[in-house]
Amino acid sequence: GSSDVCSSDLKDIFRPRESWGLETILKDNGRKKVLWIPIGLAIPLMKNGRTVRIRIRRPEGETRYYVIPGSDMEMMFIGENGRAYAVMESELDVILVDQEAGDLVDVVGIGSSSAKPGPRLMEMLRKSAMILLSHDYDNAGAKAKTWWEIGRASCRERG
Repeated sequence: GSSDVCSSDLKDIFRPRESWGLETILKDNGRKKVLWIPIGLAIPLMKNGRTVRIRIRRPEGETRYYVIPGSDMEMMFIGENGRAYAVMESELDVILVDQEAGDLVDVVGIGSSSAKPGPRLMEMLRKSAMILLSHDYDNAGAKAKTWWEIGRASCRERG
């Protein structure tokens, strides 16, 4: 019908930074910098019922993922039961695995194969019974696998 939205009708959005609670930034010409919100799939990171990050997976372009300025850059993890963690690169994979197997495993999205967990996440992983790695099947993923295999001994509590 006439109310259908075609993907060619979608356009990036530009808003005053202040309308999102961000500080004013002036460009070299003295004009206010605006907030760019590109078209794409919005991937929220929630903490305590609040949205603390919005990452957008763009349908095309050089920068495939764009994080809205002011966002929290902590790794996405869902669940804290501590039995087992599935660690993967993509936050979209995290959401899917949580939906399909969240009762069996907690999930962590590191965002990039080269990313390493921070102290809080490392502590959670250290206490877990099992860590399942699911990196992308590429050179970067293979390199990360080596770090996790070596680092796992320092990450796991031996008893």
